[in-house]
Amino acid sequence: MADEEKNGGPIYLREWRSRRGMTQTALGEKVGTSAAMIWYLERGHRGITVKWLRRLAAALRVSPTALLEHDPSVGSKAQKQDAALTQRAAHLISASRESAEWGDLLTAWVALSPEDRDLALKLVEVLARRSNTGV
Repeated sequence: MADEEKNGGPIYLREWRSRRGMTQTALGEKVGTSAAMIWYLERGHRGITVKWLRRLAAALRVSPTALLEHDPSVGSKAQKQDAALTQRAAHLISASRESAEWGDLLTAWVALSPEDRDLALKLVEVLARRSNTGV
C-alpha cells in the first residue's frame, strides 16, 4: 500500500513542512515530539488525530484542513489567497495561546466562508492592536 493511501488518504504534512523550510527535527521540537514521529506521521505509519492535526497545523501556520486537503505546491490563485489569509489568521490566533480554546477558534476559522474570513480577520487585527496598546 502506498504511503498516501494509508490512514484514509493523503496528508500534506511533508509538503507543508518543506514549504516552511523546516526539518523533521525542527517541526518535532515545535510540537513536542521526535523527528522519527514526524517521519511516521508524514508517511501514514501513524494516524493523524485531531490533537496532532491541531498541533501540526499551528506549528506550520496553516489550517488543519490545509494539511488534509491542500498540497501547497498545487492550486489556483484563489486557493493560494485563501491559504494566505488562513495562515495569517492562524498565526494571530496561535500567537495568543493564553486561551485553551485557540484550537477551537482555528477550527471555526476554517469553517468560515472567504467573505466571513475577511471580516473575522479585520476583527482579530483590531483586537490584537487593542491588546498591544492596553485599550
